Amino acid sequence: MPERKKILRPVLTLAFFVAVMIVAVPALPGAFAHGGHQPPAADFSGKKVSLFVNLEPLVVTDMSQPVYINARLFDENTNANFQHVNYRIFFKKDGREIPIVTEGGQFGGQGFFYDPEGDLQIKIVPRDTESAVARGEAEPFLGGIRNRGGPVVVEGPIFRARPV
Repeated sequence: MPERKKILRPVLTLAFFVAVMIVAVPALPGAFAHGGHQPPAADFSGKKVSLFVNLEPLVVTDMSQPVYINARLFDENTNANFQHVNYRIFFKKDGREIPIVTEGGQFGGQGFFYDPEGDLQIKIVPRDTESAVARGEAEPFLGGIRNRGGPVVVEGPIFRARPV
């Protein structure tokens, strides 16, 4: 019985944290900043949970070059990343959400991205298309898109000059 408690406690803690993030994140204001952006930390049982978002290059001037988005979810008290993080990310152009589909459409395109180390990297490749295509594999729990060994690649009308 003690062995079961050892396994059950971290699973329940993770499930609680994921549930809180799914409920709380949509209520937060959107991150519209270029460059580094870090909203105030949230307090979860003594952990100061913070999200840092960075855009490279800071100013997008060349629509033919890729743009990198980095997101990091971490505890400000220890500077340690949270592990096994699902991010819900969507892109807007002229007030309309750009649909994200996956290669082959098998994951549903719900905008979830997964990083086992909590340090997500997305490479945006601007293309003249109606929707954005995310290339990677599905994480089994929520279906978040991930790419092992490099950034998740998203190709589509993000950062293009003409509106959709």
